[in-house]
Amino acid sequence: MKSIYFLCGAIFIGLTILLLPQKLKEQEVARANNLVQVKIHQFPSDCGITSKAKRWMRIEYQGQIYSKQISHGDCISLEGSQHIVMKHLPKYPEIFLLKGDTGVIEMVSGIALFAFGLFCIGTGIWVIVARK
Repeated sequence: MKSIYFLCGAIFIGLTILLLPQKLKEQEVARANNLVQVKIHQFPSDCGITSKAKRWMRIEYQGQIYSKQISHGDCISLEGSQHIVMKHLPKYPEIFLLKGDTGVIEMVSGIALFAFGLFCIGTGIWVIVARK
């Protein structure tokens, strides 16, 4: 039973560490606030039909096609647009953020995931110490 705490904690901390570099890049793009205009190459066809949380759209920037995940609300608000303004840095060619994206929610959730991993490991240690 006590090993499950360590395993759980290690998984949560490992996930956080794996995702950290990408989230830091996104945070840098969000803070730089460098706006570029991109062409919507392919828009999700089921925006108004279903309310699934995430969808993918394809955007074109400087002749390259990129995929961008968008929320249901963004899908509704962007429907019918041919061009949109997004945050982007040439340093990270694959990262495009919508104008409203700040990256704060993702950072807070990452910190919470890491803290929960530490809590699980701490609980495992407490269980071992309490049994002695």
